[in-house]
Order: sequence, then C-alpha cells, then structure tokens
Amino acid sequence: MMNNDEKKQVLEEENVSQTTSNETKPKKKKGKIIVIILLLLIAIAIGLYVGIQKLTTNPMSIYKSAINETYDLVDNFLEEQLKNAMQVDLSKEPVLVNSNFTLTSNMDELSALSDYEYNLSVGLNIPEEQMNLSLGLADDNGKIIDLLLAFINNRAYLQSDELYDQVLDLGLTEMDFSSLNLDTTISYDYDTLHVILSKMKNILINSLDKNKFTVEEETITIDDKEIDAKNYAYLLDQENMERTINYITEEMIKDEELMDALATVTTLSKDELTEALQEEIDYSDYTDITINLYTNNKNEIIAGNVTEQESALIRFTNQDNEFALFIGDEYTNFTVDKIDNVIDIAYNEYGEEILSLSLTNDDNTQKIEITVYDYGDTYTYGLELSNVEESENTCYADFKLDFYMESYEEEISFELDGNFELEKSELESIDTTNSVDIETLTEEQALVFYENLLNVLERLGLSSYAENL
Repeated sequence: MMNNDEKKQVLEEENVSQTTSNETKPKKKKGKIIVIILLLLIAIAIGLYVGIQKLTTNPMSIYKSAINETYDLVDNFLEEQLKNAMQVDLSKEPVLVNSNFTLTSNMDELSALSDYEYNLSVGLNIPEEQMNLSLGLADDNGKIIDLLLAFINNRAYLQSDELYDQVLDLGLTEMDFSSLNLDTTISYDYDTLHVILSKMKNILINSLDKNKFTVEEETITIDDKEIDAKNYAYLLDQENMERTINYITEEMIKDEELMDALATVTTLSKDELTEALQEEIDYSDYTDITINLYTNNKNEIIAGNVTEQESALIRFTNQDNEFALFIGDEYTNFTVDKIDNVIDIAYNEYGEEILSLSLTNDDNTQKIEITVYDYGDTYTYGLELSNVEESENTCYADFKLDFYMESYEEEISFELDGNFELEKSELESIDTTNSVDIETLTEEQALVFYENLLNVLERLGLSSYAENL
C-alpha cells in the first residue's frame, strides 16, 4: 500500500505538472479516427462544463455524467447557433452576396484605392446558368462608377453607364456551371450534427467497462497550489482498447441514421465510411493508455489527463471559470486556454510559438484573430462580426477584416470595414437585346469608351495607368 508521499503527483506544463515524465517523444500509433473520438470525448471535452457539476463518487457515474453534460453543452450551443440558420441550396435556388465597405492601408500600391466607398456583389444562379459580378465606387462627391459583369448562356456582358451607354457583348466564355459541383446545401445543419452527437454519446457511454476503473486519493498541484483530490482512472489496455474500438465500430455501422448523418458531413458514401471504420488496426506496438479525472472535496472535476507509459499526452485543468488544455510533449504541443468569453489557442514547436488563434464572443460581437510567426516575420489576420441578423432567407452582419505584417524592415497594414448581406434573391437581369459586340466597335465608338474610362481613372487618381491601355 502506497503512502501519501508516494502517491503525491504534480502535473506538468503551465497549470498542471506530473512528477513522472518521459524525455523522449511518445510514439505515434497507427489507428483510426474512432480512437481520437474516444479519447477526446471522454478526456478532453468533459472539462469544458463538468467542473461545476456535483457528481457521485461512483467512477462509472462520473464518466457517464461527464459525457452527458458535455453533450448537453455542445448540443445546446449548436442549437442556439444553427437551428434557425439560413440554408441555401445552390443547385436549386439563386443566391446574392452584397457587401459595402471602405479600405484603408499604409501600402503604396493601395493608397490610391483608400478613402472610397465600395459596393461589391456576387450573384449565382446555377439552374439558369447565370452569374453576376458587380462593383460600385463612390467618394465624397458622389458615385464614380457602377460596373456589372454578367455571364449568361455562355456569354459575358458588361454594363456600365459611366463607360458606355449600351451593354457590351464580350463574347463566348468557358464558364461551365455543371462543373462547379454545387449540388449540396450551404449550411451547418443542426439536425444532422444533433444526430451524430446524440448517437455517439450513447455509444461511447455504453462502451465503458466498469471493471477498468480505479479510484485513488492523490495530491495534485494547480497554479502552484496543492490540492487533495481523488483520481478516477480508466485503463485502456490493449484488450480493452480492442474491445472498445470493435464495439464502437459495430454500433456505428449498424446505425443507419448515424451513418447517413456522417455521410452528409464527410461527403463520403456509407460504403466508404464502413470500409474506413473496418480498416484493420495494428496493435503490435500498442502501449496502455490511462484516462485520469481528478475531483476536489466537492466532487467537482478540476483536472485530468491521458497518459501513455506515464507520459501525459493530453492534460487539462478546469476551475474558477478557467479551462486550460495541453496536448503534446515538450517538443511539439498544442494549448487551449479559456477565460470567461475568450479562448486562446496556440501551436508551439521547440519552445517557439508558431501559430496562435484568439476567439472572443461578447454579446453580439464575435472576433477571431490568427497570428503566424515565420522566421522573425509576424502575420496577423483578424475578422470581427457584429450586429448579426439571420432569418430563413437572409443573413446580415457588420464586419472588420484586417491584415497586419511586421518584419525587420517594414510594417504593412490593410483593413476592410463595412457590412455584408447574403440572401436568396433573383439576380439583376441585363437586357441583352440591343447589346453591342465589342469586336464590332467602330473606331469612333472605341474612342468614346476610352475617353469615359480616362475620366473614371482620373477621378480615382489613376491617370498614369492610362498609358498602359
């Protein structure tokens, strides 16, 4: 029987460290996605919510409750975000995306395009083999140009009153609408995801083996604070792993509704999914995996990890409304930190941050910022959405899209600030009855077009570009 000092465990890395570690990288095992589903659903996701739930002291009950509560959290979030989301089937109905924005940048190449108001629209009607691209420009003195490029019946047409008083026929195009392969619905279908989550939740719970649980008293350290905890461990030795994967695979394959849902989100056929799930796994170099969940004296889950050969591959802490997750080893790792409404994600290699991602959800504003570090250069991409309104036929949002690059020699910034609307709508129709074939323009007609173009370029401060026309 081990005494308390021998049982004392310190979980490594940031918030959690363990007394035992492995100096070498864990071996990568061959396997299927079902293994990942098993580990993530049992060990990682549970920390997102269960930390505030009072649980019984029965190991099986703790794991069942953890999985159920995590399912409820994720399913409720998806229902709130996606249940009434707009759906567009491009193979059957037209769609129009309209955006108004301004551009600011410190780049010399874009300075001439700053301080204008832009209107950009893209319309697509697959059944009618029609596509519209339109661009409008205006400044403080009013409209500068409205231009519409339309693809109709394999021909391209240009309409712009500022350039020419008739529609110009630009000739035949190679636009093949049938090759776009847009015969799927553009949406995040809640009903399909709900089926997958609910089915997999039940399969996962039923796969647990009560004989593989153990409970021990341990002392762990979180944020330099020692905490007396209970460790509810679940052993996935080779026999249990083989049994678990076989059970989950069989249950998935025989559930037609689940397989239909998986086929929808993966774009694979059920036969292809079945073949992938039945792929043979080589267990010849398999080593035992243990899932550990730690509870405090209030039976709240406050930490956990997934270990292989005493090396923690996955570990998390969850207390005081803060969640921290670590996946990997000292050489290559992936971290997730959640505090209140902000989630920070980072990928690190050999002590250096390679990529970071920050997600913020505040009232009616969502913001994502991605930063890439590359040999001394820093690239930051940001997108902020606010005032989002969505109905059955329309989706509207204000947005800010920005890019920032910093290097040893220069700094570059670029920002679009405006709004967009996606709607099911018939496309603007061009009357091509009296269109003029651009190849048949007389010299006098071509000169009129050219002079009008010069006027537009002059208003845009781009007169020098006329020399290249």
